[in-house]
Amino acid sequence: PIDSMPGAKVQFPNSAHFEYLVNVVEVVDKNTYTERLAAEQESAQAVSATAANTLISTMAAYKSKKLDKLVKLPSGLEYVIHEEGTGDVVPVGEKITANYYGVLKSDGSRFDDSFSKGRPFSFTLGRGEVIKGWDEGMGLLRKGSKATLFIPYDMAYGEAGRPGIPAKSDLVFYVEIAE
Repeated sequence: PIDSMPGAKVQFPNSAHFEYLVNVVEVVDKNTYTERLAAEQESAQAVSATAANTLISTMAAYKSKKLDKLVKLPSGLEYVIHEEGTGDVVPVGEKITANYYGVLKSDGSRFDDSFSKGRPFSFTLGRGEVIKGWDEGMGLLRKGSKATLFIPYDMAYGEAGRPGIPAKSDLVFYVEIAE
């Protein structure tokens, strides 16, 4: 029953129950699980480091005004595509999945990244589920693209900021759009 979910914030006015279908694909012992988890975490950390290095070099080129192919939009959003994907651009209203590495533009300090977590982030494009800079910037990229987005504070967390991101912070994200 839905009302058995403590603290549930989602309301379903025409439903009384959730139903889950679960398929068990494999059963492993604790040691195997622990070894696999450690290997996945090690791999995720390596990928995160690669994303960080790309972002650091991109920011250095940006600050020295030597960043080739930087696109500046009227909204204030700037972006550079490192690798153009071969897929379609995701249309507004469709789900988009991406890995990201986010830093403060002011000092390059990392505040979040999906690479080190070992799982991408998904959202519905154009529905306001993410910051405005993501809705606009990700909507310009093809599936499979790798890019850096330079997002002004008014398209990010605005005047107030949020925990880990000071007020009026411009943000920079290295993103990889899933195929």
